[in-house]
Amino acid sequence: MEKIPPGTPEEGKDILIAFFPIATHGMTIVGYNDSIRYDLNGDGQFTNDMDITGDGEVDLKDWEIGAYRIANSYGAWWSDQGFFYAMYRALALDYDNGTGSWIPANGVWNHSVYVVEPDPDYVPLLTAKVNMSHNLRDRIRIKAGIASDTGKLIPERILELPSFAFQGGEYPMLGLDSVSSPEEIEFGLDLTPLLSFVTPGQPVRLFLIAEEKDPEH
Repeated sequence: MEKIPPGTPEEGKDILIAFFPIATHGMTIVGYNDSIRYDLNGDGQFTNDMDITGDGEVDLKDWEIGAYRIANSYGAWWSDQGFFYAMYRALALDYDNGTGSWIPANGVWNHSVYVVEPDPDYVPLLTAKVNMSHNLRDRIRIKAGIASDTGKLIPERILELPSFAFQGGEYPMLGLDSVSSPEEIEFGLDLTPLLSFVTPGQPVRLFLIAEEKDPEH
């Protein structure tokens, strides 16, 4: 992480000129600023029209002006109250551009950014409100299941849930924010897809599945 230079917009705030070689979690782009700048090649200029990478062409990888505003998942203690800037060019770099060490020289994994739009007309038919506690969120995976035979002790169908899937770093469920019980969390699950595997009006057994990887036991 570098600092935005003096005399330029948002001076002194953190800016990422490239991402790290290992993709570990997702972040959220919350805005952009076409005036943010950083002198990548040290020539004392801020340009978007020079081949500073030396690859024989001028493209987004050469841009020294413009950055996204990104919210990380670490909480308010990190960087600028949990936010930072990432240059536009950082998303254009190849993901495997680094050396394998923790040197920021990469783009984002799979060159992928996802735009999420809510469906205002969607109404879930089956939901669950879950209260759980765990001290290391990257050690657990949460799934849901259903069985048409209420006597079964294992589900006949399983619904994969991406929210908790051995990810998020070795932190309690709420991260490192200053709260009284960071290992405790309440969250909601949409279990509607499970209803396609049962007969309407018939009793079923529902399962909440918590898998744990704990190599230290």
